[in-house]
Amino acid sequence: ELLAKAKVVEDQGKKKVVFAEVFNQKGEKVLEGKFYCYVLEKHVLK
Repeated sequence: ELLAKAKVVEDQGKKKVVFAEVFNQKGEKVLEGKFYCYVLEKHVLK
């Protein structure tokens, strides 16, 4: 079981920068990273 925490650290309109951390059951950090996300005008499957 893992616990993930994420926060938007930059909001530039359609571009979002999200910082995320993932912890195991012992509270040890097993992943950390910055994600660059883009919000599209419409869903890709439409």
